[in-house]
Amino acid sequence: MLKQIKFISIALFASLLIIGCNKNDDTNTSAAEGTERPSAIQDTTNDIAGMTEEEAITKWGEPELTQTHTIDALTVTFHEWKTEEGTVSIQFYNGEAKFSQLIPN
Repeated sequence: MLKQIKFISIALFASLLIIGCNKNDDTNTSAAEGTERPSAIQDTTNDIAGMTEEEAITKWGEPELTQTHTIDALTVTFHEWKTEEGTVSIQFYNGEAKFSQLIPN
């Protein structure tokens, strides 16, 4: 029993030593000057709420990547387009857009 307490104490001390000596650099999470996306690019995916797959294909053309998964009554479709602003990715649940992302070039 005494041997186990000694082992636990050493392990706890070593853990605290490692945590205490850890170099913790504060990272800057704000955007650097000039790196914010223009509002025109942000608007590309902000207006997709409720959009159907057909409307998205009309807006951006045929997607370069399409994946479809079906689980019971739920059909999830993922479309990806390459545009001048970047890559537009949209997830559709039963044909209606739910999530979107724009990855700038």
